[in-house]
Amino acid sequence: MEGESRPRPRVKRNLTPAEQQAEKIKEMYEDPEKGMALPPEMPEQWKAYAPPEMVKHVQGSTAAVGSGAFHMYKMMRRFESDRIQAMQAEADRIQAQAAFDAKRDAQAQLDEAKTSKNRAKREKKKRAQQRAKEASSSTQTPNAEPEAADDLPRKRRVVAGASSDAPASAPADA
Repeated sequence: MEGESRPRPRVKRNLTPAEQQAEKIKEMYEDPEKGMALPPEMPEQWKAYAPPEMVKHVQGSTAAVGSGAFHMYKMMRRFESDRIQAMQAEADRIQAQAAFDAKRDAQAQLDEAKTSKNRAKREKKKRAQQRAKEASSSTQTPNAEPEAADDLPRKRRVVAGASSDAPASAPADA
């Protein structure tokens, strides 16, 4: 027995969050039939208690007040301050949400105005390109020549170097 060595006992220490999660996952895989503990569902919002309809043990004066009256007073005061604080937080939340909605709507209107202006510019440019394309295609078609070509006045071509007073003598079809 003297030759046998025993394994050293594991030293316990604080685990890091990653090590804790790894331990939990390892435990889950060791026994998959065992149920998994889920965290409890959190309430969406803290609700304050309703104010009491009737306050019991109200002391009219400080004379003959027992030792427990102070603690009851502190408890009631804490409940009331919590209720008022919750109402104020709800009012602040509603006001902040309204301000956010108003700002978002104003920005959406500005964005829509800019988008519609740019859309109109694109459409105008597209229509101009379409008209130019139609005009160029109608002038390039050989079948689109007028039947009475002799009746049309001939255009004169401006020759480079010619003065602006003297018209160019060469006709446009030459």
